[in-house]
Amino acid sequence: MKQHYLLILTIIMIAGCTQGGPAVKTADSAIDTGDLFAAATIAGDASASAASSTPEEEIVIEQNPGPGPYVGTAIGYYEYGGTVTVTLEVADRKITSAKVTGPRETAGIGSQAIDTMGEAMLKANSVKIDVVSGATHSSEAVLLAATRALAKAGLTNADLKR
Repeated sequence: MKQHYLLILTIIMIAGCTQGGPAVKTADSAIDTGDLFAAATIAGDASASAASSTPEEEIVIEQNPGPGPYVGTAIGYYEYGGTVTVTLEVADRKITSAKVTGPRETAGIGSQAIDTMGEAMLKANSVKIDVVSGATHSSEAVLLAATRALAKAGLTNADLKR
């Protein structure tokens, strides 16, 4: 008799899980939308329930917010929980200063991205630059943080002078 109850309970649970439950964001969909923090969180904790997930972050672009500086952050190499910060100053649709910090990025690997990508953004006048080979996670965090900082300036990468 107990086996019948277990079987019925199992069927009810399976039926409840397959019918219109809450949508769950996957790591792949988070990466596709550029949300590296969500991708790292999802990949690092696959057992997180939909009820405990946080709403997706929106980048709000302000109109004519002033001279800056504008600061954006993102999670770097997620195993160590480091935060990467990009501080941009923008004038006349041109990046005039780009400072990148990430004190917890791996020395000699992620630190290469931290040390070189700010200058590359200045040279290119763009936040869409090449990643540093061997430091993909850190590089992608720099790019995401820079995009967030630029959005605070009321700009997208397409708005910058070419």
